[in-house]
Amino acid sequence: DTATLHDAAETLRRNVASASRRETDLPGVTISVGGALGYGRRLHLVYEEADEALYRAKDAGRNCVVIAK
Repeated sequence: DTATLHDAAETLRRNVASASRRETDLPGVTISVGGALGYGRRLHLVYEEADEALYRAKDAGRNCVVIAK
């Protein structure tokens, strides 16, 4: 479901940010995540929704998660 997808993406986002802070010789790294659920739909449509969600995450200031509704 959407909440589970959001939680998994948020965990990934937090892990990337915290891993980059542990490495003192590397610059900080963050990610934005866009996701969508398939519900049996054609894969290219799900990818389109996920891509749009990713761009909304970037427009929202980056380093965040947006899941298509």
